[in-house]
Amino acid sequence: MNEMKIERAIYASLPIGIDSDTKGLQYYSYTPGFKDLLDQDTSGALKGLTAGSYKFPNGSDWLRDLPDDVDINGDLSEYPLRIPETTAEANSIECRIKRFSPYSLSYKPYSYGGEDGALFLFGKNLGMDWSGGRPGNPYIYFVACAANDIQQAPIFYCSSSAITCDISRAEFYPESSVLNKPNLLEYIDSLKEDNGIAPLCYSAGFDEIIVDDIVEFIKADEHIDILLSMFSALIEYKDGNMKCRMVIADTSDNILMWIAALSYIFPVENSRKLSFSTYTFAPEDFDINGVFVPALNMCPSTTRSGYDFNIVRNAYAVYDFQEGYFAPDVEVKTGLFMSIIKNSFEINTSLIDNYKRFISERTEYRNIVSEYMDGYDLFSFMANMVKYDLSKAVDFAIKYAVFSEKKALLDKFLAECIVLTQNSDNSIHIKKYIEYCTSNNIEKKESVESSFIDRFLSAFLDENSSEQLLDDYCNVAKDVFGISSDKLGILLVEHCKLESILDFVTQSNSSWRIL
Repeated sequence: MNEMKIERAIYASLPIGIDSDTKGLQYYSYTPGFKDLLDQDTSGALKGLTAGSYKFPNGSDWLRDLPDDVDINGDLSEYPLRIPETTAEANSIECRIKRFSPYSLSYKPYSYGGEDGALFLFGKNLGMDWSGGRPGNPYIYFVACAANDIQQAPIFYCSSSAITCDISRAEFYPESSVLNKPNLLEYIDSLKEDNGIAPLCYSAGFDEIIVDDIVEFIKADEHIDILLSMFSALIEYKDGNMKCRMVIADTSDNILMWIAALSYIFPVENSRKLSFSTYTFAPEDFDINGVFVPALNMCPSTTRSGYDFNIVRNAYAVYDFQEGYFAPDVEVKTGLFMSIIKNSFEINTSLIDNYKRFISERTEYRNIVSEYMDGYDLFSFMANMVKYDLSKAVDFAIKYAVFSEKKALLDKFLAECIVLTQNSDNSIHIKKYIEYCTSNNIEKKESVESSFIDRFLSAFLDENSSEQLLDDYCNVAKDVFGISSDKLGILLVEHCKLESILDFVTQSNSSWRIL
């Protein structure tokens, strides 16, 4: 299979496009393989996204020249609606339109002929259409790439002009020159690359988000409790509870931060499975749907999106900051990992960073369902932390740990089994894991038993070992390895010269050592 290239396309209502000289909604340009990509998708879903993924809110108040401090609930009639008369006037309207029509960054994983890939969609309202006399012009910038091209959580590409390529209307509608028919877009080698749209000028649609910004945002206004609820809703939804699909009604800037905070909890490889849109006209099929509430965004109240709180609150996990309503039906998860999320944002992000590194490097787990929380028990146990659930640790290791990590866990059990089995429940989990390892070529059964016997022999021959310790070894032999006391004596002799044992017994004052 040929390596997938990064395909791109630009769509809007334009005076000219790459396919024809006809004015109207059309592709301005695209990369050489874009049309082939559309042809491969027999469902038509890709074509629908490239040409219809952005719908701006209803309303015409953006045609008024409103001051920034206008009372959004007041009488706006003193600012009459006015259709621009010149290209310059039509172009200038875009400077104020973002207040009424939010920018949108959408992302979703996508499969191309069996290859894991992803889609990015950046949308905005250019203002007037190609004629300059009809309000509303949806601009859509489309990017399709291989999953491996994504080297950071997708939301963090918001500040990359290769992903949120913000081209102003004036670039498509020059005032003093003729717009020539565009060439094909150039291929780019990475999602951070900043070229390939010449001769048009462009910039990134959003500012850069850094970890410190996220931490500061979550620390403010008791946001941590809301984040824990959002995380719980996300996990529930990915586990199959359709009523927990998330809708966030907040300021446009805050929606971006909520998605960034949720994304930050996961390693890059896992975050590729998280679909989102910072703005949808109405909730769609994204895992996280940002919606536009005019009052929260200082927008005149006559502007309307397709979001209606009273309609969707019982169908989705809705977090509406205008209503002060934060998905009360979502049951917030409990347990070790939830405390780690809380402490990471309130104290030190290294807590979650170390876990993400563990998942990426020492496991094959690449999803974002509830098992992601269970993986922390394996991480905690392997890192010699005090709190962990050994049952969850074992189950996660069996399913997802890489070979070397499975072997390391087995070695840790063999080295620490005497201490661990002081909790009788742990014997069951250790036995289960050892049986798994010996049945799945992680280690031969004979090698595992030999390692245990060597440790037992060392303790047996150590004059400082207590009778209780030797009893513990005998109990572990029976409960974990299924080795009776009689067989243990035989194995002990097989692993040590008989003369050594006899010399030790005759010289030892500990008569209880004689089996």
